[in-house]
Amino acid sequence: MDLTGKQWAIDARPTKMSEVHGCAMLKDFVSTHTKDDKWPRGILLMGKYGTGKTTTARIIAMTMVCQHKDADGNPCGECPDCKAILEDKFTRDVKVIGADTLNADGKYASQVEAVKALVEKSKEQPFWGKRKVIIFEEIQELLKSQGAIDALLRELERPDAKTNWIFTSMDEIGTNSTNVETELNGSKTRKAGAAGFVSRCNLFKFSDLSVSDLMKYIHDFAVANEYQGENLWKWMIANGGKDFCLEGVKAMAEGAVGSIRNATRILQQCIETKTFDPSAIGRMFGFIPETKVLDVTLSIATNAKTDDAFMQLASITKDNYVTVYQIMMSEIRRAEMVRVFGRIGTTKVKKDGSEELKITDANTDGGERASFNRATKLSQGVNYQKLKDAIFKLNTDGFFTKDLFISKLLDCYS
Repeated sequence: MDLTGKQWAIDARPTKMSEVHGCAMLKDFVSTHTKDDKWPRGILLMGKYGTGKTTTARIIAMTMVCQHKDADGNPCGECPDCKAILEDKFTRDVKVIGADTLNADGKYASQVEAVKALVEKSKEQPFWGKRKVIIFEEIQELLKSQGAIDALLRELERPDAKTNWIFTSMDEIGTNSTNVETELNGSKTRKAGAAGFVSRCNLFKFSDLSVSDLMKYIHDFAVANEYQGENLWKWMIANGGKDFCLEGVKAMAEGAVGSIRNATRILQQCIETKTFDPSAIGRMFGFIPETKVLDVTLSIATNAKTDDAFMQLASITKDNYVTVYQIMMSEIRRAEMVRVFGRIGTTKVKKDGSEELKITDANTDGGERASFNRATKLSQGVNYQKLKDAIFKLNTDGFFTKDLFISKLLDCYS
Protein backbone atom coordinates (compact mmCIF):
# COMPACT_ATOMS: atom_id res chain seq x y z
CA MET A 1 0.00 0.00 0.00
CA ASP A 2 1.18 3.53 -0.79
CA LEU A 3 0.72 5.44 2.48
CA THR A 4 0.87 8.90 0.91
CA GLY A 5 -2.11 10.96 2.04
CA LYS A 6 -3.44 8.24 4.33
CA GLN A 7 -3.85 7.88 8.07
CA TRP A 8 -1.38 5.07 8.64
CA ALA A 9 -2.64 3.75 11.97
CA ILE A 10 -6.13 3.34 10.47
CA ASP A 11 -5.75 2.79 6.72
CA ALA A 12 -2.83 0.35 6.98
CA ARG A 13 -4.27 -1.87 9.69
CA PRO A 14 -3.96 -5.64 9.16
CA THR A 15 -6.89 -7.34 7.44
CA LYS A 16 -5.79 -10.95 8.04
CA MET A 17 -4.73 -12.79 11.20
CA SER A 18 -1.42 -13.65 9.51
CA GLU A 19 -0.66 -9.91 9.44
CA VAL A 20 -1.35 -9.37 13.16
CA HIS A 21 1.85 -8.84 15.17
CA GLY A 22 2.37 -11.57 17.79
CA CYS A 23 -0.66 -13.28 19.40
CA ALA A 24 0.43 -16.80 18.37
CA MET A 25 -2.13 -18.52 20.62
CA LEU A 26 -4.95 -16.40 19.23
CA LYS A 27 -3.83 -17.11 15.66
CA ASP A 28 -3.94 -20.85 16.35
CA PHE A 29 -7.36 -20.45 17.97
CA VAL A 30 -8.78 -18.60 14.95
CA SER A 31 -7.20 -21.09 12.54
CA THR A 32 -8.82 -24.01 14.37
CA HIS A 33 -12.29 -22.49 14.40
CA THR A 34 -12.00 -21.29 10.81
CA LYS A 35 -11.69 -24.92 9.77
CA ASP A 36 -14.57 -26.32 11.82
CA ASP A 37 -16.67 -23.10 11.67
CA LYS A 38 -17.78 -23.71 15.24
CA TRP A 39 -17.08 -20.51 17.10
CA PRO A 40 -17.46 -19.96 20.87
CA ARG A 41 -20.24 -17.68 22.04
CA GLY A 42 -17.88 -15.19 23.65
CA ILE A 43 -14.32 -14.07 22.93
CA LEU A 44 -12.63 -11.52 25.21
CA LEU A 45 -9.60 -9.57 23.96
CA MET A 46 -7.85 -7.77 26.80
CA GLY A 47 -5.02 -5.29 26.48
CA LYS A 48 -3.86 -1.71 26.73
CA TYR A 49 -4.79 0.98 24.22
CA GLY A 50 -3.14 0.52 20.84
CA THR A 51 -2.13 -3.12 21.20
CA GLY A 52 -4.42 -4.28 18.37
CA LYS A 53 -7.62 -5.42 20.10
CA THR A 54 -10.09 -3.59 17.86
CA THR A 55 -8.28 -4.50 14.65
CA THR A 56 -8.11 -8.16 15.69
CA ALA A 57 -11.77 -8.20 16.73
CA ARG A 58 -12.76 -7.01 13.26
CA ILE A 59 -10.56 -9.59 11.54
CA ILE A 60 -12.12 -12.36 13.63
CA ALA A 61 -15.60 -11.04 12.83
CA MET A 62 -14.75 -11.00 9.11
CA THR A 63 -13.48 -14.56 9.37
CA MET A 64 -16.77 -15.60 10.99
CA VAL A 65 -19.01 -14.14 8.27
CA CYS A 66 -16.90 -14.06 5.08
CA GLN A 67 -18.56 -15.78 2.13
CA HIS A 68 -15.38 -16.64 0.22
CA LYS A 69 -12.47 -17.40 2.55
CA ASP A 70 -9.20 -18.46 0.93
CA ALA A 71 -7.50 -21.84 1.35
CA ASP A 72 -5.87 -20.70 4.60
CA GLY A 73 -9.18 -19.50 6.04
CA ASN A 74 -8.43 -15.78 5.63
CA PRO A 75 -11.39 -13.50 4.81
CA CYS A 76 -11.52 -12.48 1.15
CA GLY A 77 -11.93 -8.75 1.80
CA GLU A 78 -14.14 -8.46 -1.26
CA CYS A 79 -17.53 -9.98 -0.42
CA PRO A 80 -20.29 -7.67 0.89
CA ASP A 81 -19.83 -8.96 4.45
CA CYS A 82 -16.10 -8.20 4.45
CA LYS A 83 -16.52 -4.79 2.82
CA ALA A 84 -19.15 -3.75 5.34
CA ILE A 85 -16.49 -4.20 8.05
CA LEU A 86 -13.46 -2.88 6.15
CA GLU A 87 -15.38 0.25 5.14
CA ASP A 88 -16.70 0.78 8.70
CA LYS A 89 -20.30 0.60 7.52
CA PHE A 90 -21.48 -2.46 9.50
CA THR A 91 -24.67 -2.66 7.47
CA ARG A 92 -24.88 -6.45 7.48
CA ASP A 93 -24.68 -9.09 10.24
CA VAL A 94 -21.70 -7.63 12.14
CA LYS A 95 -22.39 -4.73 14.50
CA VAL A 96 -20.10 -2.67 16.72
CA ILE A 97 -21.23 -1.21 20.02
CA GLY A 98 -19.37 0.41 22.90
CA ALA A 99 -20.12 1.24 26.50
CA ASP A 100 -20.12 4.92 25.54
CA THR A 101 -22.56 4.48 22.62
CA LEU A 102 -24.84 1.85 24.13
CA ASN A 103 -27.35 4.40 25.35
CA ALA A 104 -25.98 7.59 23.79
CA ASP A 105 -29.40 8.82 22.71
CA GLY A 106 -30.91 8.29 26.17
CA LYS A 107 -33.57 5.98 24.78
CA TYR A 108 -33.37 3.68 27.79
CA ALA A 109 -33.83 4.53 31.45
CA SER A 110 -30.51 2.96 32.46
CA GLN A 111 -27.46 1.20 31.09
CA VAL A 112 -28.88 -2.09 32.35
CA GLU A 113 -32.03 -1.59 30.28
CA ALA A 114 -29.90 -0.73 27.25
CA VAL A 115 -27.90 -3.95 27.64
CA LYS A 116 -31.10 -5.99 28.00
CA ALA A 117 -32.44 -4.40 24.81
CA LEU A 118 -29.18 -5.19 22.98
CA VAL A 119 -29.38 -8.80 24.14
CA GLU A 120 -32.99 -9.10 22.93
CA LYS A 121 -31.97 -7.62 19.57
CA SER A 122 -29.16 -10.19 19.33
CA LYS A 123 -31.72 -13.00 19.48
CA GLU A 124 -33.06 -12.08 16.06
CA GLN A 125 -32.04 -14.38 13.21
CA PRO A 126 -29.11 -13.23 11.04
CA PHE A 127 -30.39 -11.48 7.92
CA TRP A 128 -27.56 -12.15 5.46
CA GLY A 129 -25.66 -15.25 6.59
CA LYS A 130 -25.56 -18.06 9.12
CA ARG A 131 -24.60 -15.96 12.16
CA LYS A 132 -24.60 -12.49 13.68
CA VAL A 133 -21.55 -11.00 15.38
CA ILE A 134 -21.57 -8.22 17.94
CA ILE A 135 -18.26 -6.51 18.73
CA PHE A 136 -18.62 -4.87 22.14
CA GLU A 137 -15.76 -2.46 22.77
CA GLU A 138 -14.51 -1.61 26.27
CA ILE A 139 -16.70 -4.10 28.08
CA GLN A 140 -14.93 -3.19 31.34
CA GLU A 141 -17.29 -0.24 31.67
CA LEU A 142 -20.18 -2.66 32.17
CA LEU A 143 -18.45 -4.24 35.14
CA LYS A 144 -19.83 -1.38 37.19
CA SER A 145 -23.31 -2.81 36.71
CA GLN A 146 -24.18 -6.26 38.02
CA GLY A 147 -27.50 -6.17 36.19
CA ALA A 148 -25.83 -5.57 32.84
CA ILE A 149 -23.37 -8.39 33.38
CA ASP A 150 -26.18 -10.75 34.40
CA ALA A 151 -28.03 -9.99 31.16
CA LEU A 152 -24.95 -10.89 29.15
CA LEU A 153 -24.33 -14.03 31.19
CA ARG A 154 -27.76 -15.38 30.36
CA GLU A 155 -27.21 -14.70 26.66
CA LEU A 156 -23.77 -16.33 26.62
CA GLU A 157 -25.31 -19.47 28.12
CA ARG A 158 -28.13 -19.76 25.55
CA PRO A 159 -27.31 -22.92 23.51
CA ASP A 160 -29.41 -22.17 20.42
CA ALA A 161 -28.14 -18.62 19.86
CA LYS A 162 -27.10 -17.45 16.40
CA THR A 163 -25.02 -14.54 17.69
CA ASN A 164 -21.33 -14.57 18.61
CA TRP A 165 -19.89 -11.86 20.84
CA ILE A 166 -16.40 -10.40 20.65
CA PHE A 167 -15.54 -8.21 23.63
CA THR A 168 -12.56 -5.88 24.04
CA SER A 169 -11.30 -4.52 27.32
CA MET A 170 -8.48 -2.20 28.33
CA ASP A 171 -6.02 -3.24 31.06
CA GLU A 172 -6.37 0.18 32.62
CA ILE A 173 -9.91 1.51 32.95
CA GLY A 174 -9.79 5.09 31.74
CA THR A 175 -12.35 6.53 34.15
CA ASN A 176 -10.61 5.50 37.35
CA SER A 177 -7.30 3.91 36.29
CA THR A 178 -7.98 0.68 38.18
CA ASN A 179 -6.74 -2.52 36.65
CA VAL A 180 -9.30 -4.33 34.57
CA GLU A 181 -8.04 -7.71 35.77
CA THR A 182 -9.10 -6.68 39.27
CA GLU A 183 -12.47 -5.60 37.89
CA LEU A 184 -12.93 -8.81 35.93
CA ASN A 185 -12.05 -10.98 38.90
CA GLY A 186 -14.62 -9.04 40.82
CA SER A 187 -14.93 -6.91 43.91
CA LYS A 188 -16.91 -7.64 47.07
CA THR A 189 -20.08 -6.41 45.40
CA ARG A 190 -19.87 -8.02 41.97
CA LYS A 191 -17.56 -11.01 42.22
CA ALA A 192 -19.96 -13.68 40.98
CA GLY A 193 -21.15 -11.79 37.91
CA ALA A 194 -17.75 -10.60 36.72
CA ALA A 195 -16.02 -13.92 37.35
CA GLY A 196 -18.90 -15.70 35.62
CA PHE A 197 -18.60 -13.40 32.62
CA VAL A 198 -14.90 -14.17 32.18
CA SER A 199 -15.44 -17.91 32.62
CA ARG A 200 -17.89 -17.90 29.71
CA CYS A 201 -15.46 -16.25 27.30
CA ASN A 202 -12.30 -17.39 25.59
CA LEU A 203 -9.82 -14.89 27.02
CA PHE A 204 -6.75 -13.63 25.13
CA LYS A 205 -4.42 -11.00 26.58
CA PHE A 206 -2.53 -8.55 24.40
CA SER A 207 0.80 -7.82 26.09
CA ASP A 208 2.63 -4.52 25.83
CA LEU A 209 5.33 -4.83 23.21
CA SER A 210 8.93 -4.35 24.26
CA VAL A 211 11.12 -1.69 22.64
CA SER A 212 12.86 -4.34 20.54
CA ASP A 213 9.50 -5.82 19.47
CA LEU A 214 8.26 -2.38 18.43
CA MET A 215 11.46 -1.67 16.53
CA LYS A 216 10.89 -4.89 14.58
CA TYR A 217 7.26 -3.90 13.98
CA ILE A 218 8.30 -0.48 12.61
CA HIS A 219 10.84 -2.14 10.32
CA ASP A 220 8.34 -4.74 9.06
CA PHE A 221 5.66 -2.08 8.57
CA ALA A 222 8.06 0.09 6.54
CA VAL A 223 9.23 -2.86 4.42
CA ALA A 224 5.64 -3.87 3.66
CA ASN A 225 4.42 -0.43 2.54
CA GLU A 226 5.31 2.37 0.13
CA TYR A 227 5.56 6.12 0.57
CA GLN A 228 5.55 8.57 -2.33
CA GLY A 229 5.87 5.66 -4.74
CA GLU A 230 8.94 4.15 -3.06
CA ASN A 231 9.39 1.37 -0.52
CA LEU A 232 9.10 3.14 2.85
CA TRP A 233 12.14 1.45 4.42
CA LYS A 234 14.32 2.42 1.47
CA TRP A 235 12.90 5.95 1.68
CA MET A 236 13.86 6.10 5.37
CA ILE A 237 17.43 5.01 4.60
CA ALA A 238 17.77 7.44 1.69
CA ASN A 239 16.34 10.45 3.54
CA GLY A 240 17.13 9.84 7.19
CA GLY A 241 20.24 7.69 6.93
CA LYS A 242 21.16 4.46 8.66
CA ASP A 243 21.41 6.19 12.05
CA PHE A 244 17.77 7.23 11.78
CA CYS A 245 16.79 3.65 10.92
CA LEU A 246 18.47 2.52 14.15
CA GLU A 247 18.52 5.24 16.80
CA GLY A 248 15.54 7.11 15.39
CA VAL A 249 13.43 3.96 15.21
CA LYS A 250 14.52 3.10 18.76
CA ALA A 251 13.37 6.54 19.94
CA MET A 252 9.99 5.97 18.28
CA ALA A 253 9.68 2.55 19.91
CA GLU A 254 10.50 3.98 23.33
CA GLY A 255 7.93 6.72 22.91
CA ALA A 256 5.21 4.27 21.84
CA VAL A 257 5.16 2.66 25.33
CA GLY A 258 4.19 -0.80 24.15
CA SER A 259 1.53 0.37 21.69
CA ILE A 260 1.53 -0.54 17.99
CA ARG A 261 -0.90 2.28 17.25
CA ASN A 262 1.33 4.83 18.96
CA ALA A 263 4.38 3.51 17.08
CA THR A 264 2.57 3.85 13.75
CA ARG A 265 1.37 7.36 14.58
CA ILE A 266 4.85 8.50 15.65
CA LEU A 267 6.43 6.97 12.55
CA GLN A 268 4.02 8.79 10.25
CA GLN A 269 4.65 12.16 11.86
CA CYS A 270 8.42 11.68 11.75
CA ILE A 271 8.31 10.77 8.06
CA GLU A 272 5.92 13.53 7.03
CA THR A 273 7.82 16.23 8.95
CA LYS A 274 11.23 14.71 8.05
CA THR A 275 12.22 14.61 11.71
CA PHE A 276 15.16 12.22 11.83
CA ASP A 277 17.12 13.21 14.95
CA PRO A 278 16.32 10.98 17.98
CA SER A 279 16.43 13.89 20.42
CA ALA A 280 14.10 15.92 18.21
CA ILE A 281 11.73 12.96 18.05
CA GLY A 282 11.62 12.87 21.85
CA ARG A 283 10.94 16.61 22.07
CA MET A 284 8.26 16.44 19.36
CA PHE A 285 6.22 13.83 21.17
CA GLY A 286 7.02 14.94 24.71
CA PHE A 287 8.47 11.70 25.99
CA ILE A 288 11.56 10.86 27.99
CA PRO A 289 13.68 7.99 26.64
CA GLU A 290 12.90 4.75 28.45
CA THR A 291 16.51 4.39 29.58
CA LYS A 292 16.27 7.74 31.38
CA VAL A 293 13.04 6.74 33.11
CA LEU A 294 14.67 3.50 34.27
CA ASP A 295 17.65 5.49 35.57
CA VAL A 296 15.51 7.89 37.59
CA THR A 297 13.41 5.01 38.95
CA LEU A 298 16.57 3.35 40.23
CA SER A 299 17.85 6.67 41.61
CA ILE A 300 14.69 7.15 43.68
CA ALA A 301 14.70 3.55 44.96
CA THR A 302 18.36 3.70 45.98
CA ASN A 303 18.11 7.26 47.36
CA ALA A 304 20.69 8.53 44.85
CA LYS A 305 20.10 12.29 44.84
CA THR A 306 22.03 12.97 41.65
CA ASP A 307 21.78 16.01 39.39
CA ASP A 308 20.75 13.75 36.51
CA ALA A 309 17.88 12.26 38.53
CA PHE A 310 16.48 15.68 39.35
CA MET A 311 16.95 16.83 35.74
CA GLN A 312 14.83 13.90 34.57
CA LEU A 313 12.18 14.64 37.20
CA ALA A 314 12.16 18.24 35.96
CA SER A 315 11.62 16.91 32.41
CA ILE A 316 8.30 15.32 33.35
CA THR A 317 5.48 17.31 31.74
CA LYS A 318 1.72 17.07 31.36
CA ASP A 319 2.34 15.44 27.98
CA ASN A 320 4.65 12.65 29.14
CA TYR A 321 3.89 11.96 32.82
CA VAL A 322 1.51 9.08 32.01
CA THR A 323 4.20 7.46 29.86
CA VAL A 324 6.77 7.86 32.63
CA TYR A 325 4.33 6.37 35.13
CA GLN A 326 3.65 3.34 32.90
CA ILE A 327 7.36 2.61 32.42
CA MET A 328 7.94 2.89 36.17
CA MET A 329 5.01 0.57 36.87
CA SER A 330 6.40 -2.00 34.42
CA GLU A 331 9.87 -1.84 35.98
CA ILE A 332 8.48 -2.23 39.50
CA ARG A 333 6.56 -5.32 38.38
CA ARG A 334 9.84 -6.75 37.07
CA ALA A 335 11.51 -5.95 40.40
CA GLU A 336 8.69 -7.74 42.21
CA MET A 337 9.24 -10.84 40.05
CA VAL A 338 12.91 -10.83 41.05
CA ARG A 339 12.11 -10.21 44.71
CA VAL A 340 9.50 -12.98 44.93
CA PHE A 341 10.63 -15.56 42.34
CA GLY A 342 14.28 -14.70 41.79
CA ARG A 343 13.75 -14.46 38.04
CA ILE A 344 11.85 -12.58 35.33
CA GLY A 345 9.53 -14.21 32.79
CA THR A 346 8.97 -12.31 29.55
CA THR A 347 6.92 -13.25 26.49
CA LYS A 348 8.98 -12.77 23.34
CA VAL A 349 7.63 -12.69 19.79
CA LYS A 350 9.81 -14.66 17.36
CA LYS A 351 10.27 -13.85 13.66
CA ASP A 352 7.61 -16.36 12.64
CA GLY A 353 5.07 -14.60 14.86
CA SER A 354 5.01 -17.32 17.52
CA GLU A 355 5.60 -16.54 21.17
CA GLU A 356 8.03 -18.02 23.65
CA LEU A 357 8.57 -17.49 27.37
CA LYS A 358 12.03 -16.15 28.09
CA ILE A 359 13.32 -16.64 31.63
CA THR A 360 15.97 -14.22 32.89
CA ASP A 361 17.81 -14.95 36.13
CA ALA A 362 21.25 -14.70 37.71
CA ASN A 363 22.61 -17.27 35.25
CA THR A 364 21.59 -15.32 32.14
CA ASP A 365 24.32 -13.65 30.08
CA GLY A 366 24.37 -10.56 27.87
CA GLY A 367 22.03 -7.60 27.87
CA GLU A 368 19.21 -9.50 29.56
CA ARG A 369 21.47 -10.10 32.55
CA ALA A 370 21.93 -6.35 32.84
CA SER A 371 18.14 -5.94 32.93
CA PHE A 372 17.91 -8.60 35.65
CA ASN A 373 20.66 -6.91 37.67
CA ARG A 374 18.88 -3.55 37.43
CA ALA A 375 15.60 -5.06 38.64
CA THR A 376 17.45 -6.78 41.48
CA LYS A 377 19.14 -3.56 42.55
CA LEU A 378 15.81 -1.74 42.36
CA SER A 379 14.08 -4.30 44.60
CA GLN A 380 16.86 -3.96 47.18
CA GLY A 381 16.82 -0.14 47.27
CA VAL A 382 16.32 1.58 50.59
CA ASN A 383 13.35 3.55 49.17
CA TYR A 384 11.94 0.73 47.03
CA GLN A 385 8.97 -0.07 49.25
CA LYS A 386 7.96 3.59 49.42
CA LEU A 387 8.27 3.95 45.65
CA LYS A 388 6.28 0.77 45.00
CA ASP A 389 3.55 1.84 47.43
CA ALA A 390 3.35 5.29 45.83
CA ILE A 391 3.07 3.96 42.28
CA PHE A 392 0.50 1.31 43.21
CA LYS A 393 -1.54 3.82 45.21
CA LEU A 394 -1.73 6.18 42.23
CA ASN A 395 -3.03 3.25 40.20
CA THR A 396 -5.63 2.39 42.85
CA ASP A 397 -6.78 5.95 43.56
CA GLY A 398 -7.49 6.69 39.93
CA PHE A 399 -6.96 9.96 38.04
CA PHE A 400 -3.90 11.94 39.08
CA THR A 401 -2.14 15.03 37.77
CA LYS A 402 1.44 15.61 36.71
CA ASP A 403 2.14 17.71 39.80
CA LEU A 404 0.76 15.06 42.15
CA PHE A 405 2.82 12.39 40.39
CA ILE A 406 6.07 14.37 40.77
CA SER A 407 5.21 15.18 44.38
CA LYS A 408 4.72 11.49 45.19
CA LEU A 409 8.06 10.62 43.58
CA LEU A 410 9.91 13.31 45.55
CA ASP A 411 8.26 12.10 48.78
CA CYS A 412 9.92 8.72 48.25
CA TYR A 413 13.39 10.11 48.87
CA SER A 414 14.67 9.61 52.42
